[in-house]
Amino acid sequence: EIKMNKEQRAAFLIITNHLDGNSRCRKDDNNGQLIMCIPGCGGTGKSQLIRALTKYFFVTKRIQMMRKLAPTGIAAAEIDGMTIHSFLGEQRNSGKPRIVKPGDSKLEKEWRPV
Repeated sequence: EIKMNKEQRAAFLIITNHLDGNSRCRKDDNNGQLIMCIPGCGGTGKSQLIRALTKYFFVTKRIQMMRKLAPTGIAAAEIDGMTIHSFLGEQRNSGKPRIVKPGDSKLEKEWRPV
């Protein structure tokens, strides 16, 4: 059991209820997607929530649907994830921005099960 405070538990239930089909999202809004932001400074419990969600995805055999991305390497390491740039295949300091287009097979393949 992962310890969560009241706010973490509320966010956890919103997400897991949505995954289990018990969402309050209307099906005609964003194709039934749950679009949610969990903001907060360091030490506010975001990583703890992600650990609880990771365990939930694993136990419910949905781990292949989960991608854990963070803006910095330190944050990514904390959640056993990867940086957004790494996931998108961005080269650091390459001088050339990479444009991701529909049909980018590598990226589509990675996101397909999500």
